[in-house]
Amino acid sequence: QIRRQPSNRPNTRFSHSSPGYEGDYITVSEIGESGYINYTNTREGTPLDLQMPADPGTYELRYVLRQDSEVMATRIITVTPLSVTITGPDTAPMGADIAVTWDGPDYTGDYIAVSQIGDRGYVNYANTREGNPAMVQMPATPGTFELRYILRQDSQIVASQIITITPLQAALMAGDTARVGEDVDVGWNGPNYAGDYIAVSELGNDRYVDYANTQRGNPAQLTMPDTPGIYELRYVMRQDSTVIGTRMITVTQ
Repeated sequence: QIRRQPSNRPNTRFSHSSPGYEGDYITVSEIGESGYINYTNTREGTPLDLQMPADPGTYELRYVLRQDSEVMATRIITVTPLSVTITGPDTAPMGADIAVTWDGPDYTGDYIAVSQIGDRGYVNYANTREGNPAMVQMPATPGTFELRYILRQDSQIVASQIITITPLQAALMAGDTARVGEDVDVGWNGPNYAGDYIAVSELGNDRYVDYANTQRGNPAQLTMPDTPGIYELRYVMRQDSTVIGTRMITVTQ
């Protein structure tokens, strides 16, 4: 026999009377299907916690012998839909951390994500266990994205909201020329997100010759390259190393 017991836990709790052979288990399965969606071993004791499917519908609880996967007892169970909502701003600057308020089950491993529309993956996320509202970093590219409440099980999306990410631009202030190896003060005007930095780089090269984090102060101090030429000063966002502001500088002997 399998008997359901009331529980406030995310998993549903069941008691059972059984032979309790080594390797026996309790499953929740689709009706008419031989496999299972989730299971728990009877050696865990009685009552047992068993996670329900991520999709609502009618399912079957089963006591299964390890030997030959023989089903010894069954019980029908109806899995009801979740009522979940999320609320965030309609727009946000690229790269910004925004507060997303959620009302959901907060199961272990659930998370709030920002994703490209039509993509099952995510750009950035925050676990619901970290608090409400969840602080989620926006993508480093402008466009239309989707905020989502996602169940850990099957990465099931149970609530969503559209959000528009707006462009960001940064300005850099420095002289037009500098000598090789000279320390140059570069003023900047930008978002100053954690990990952002000011760099001097070769034209067409993603790497930098020298850099300084924006959170160390304004202006940033950079050491110019040892080789004369035309270089580029850049404001670089930490996320995806996105360049949102540039200025040319000539390095002379």
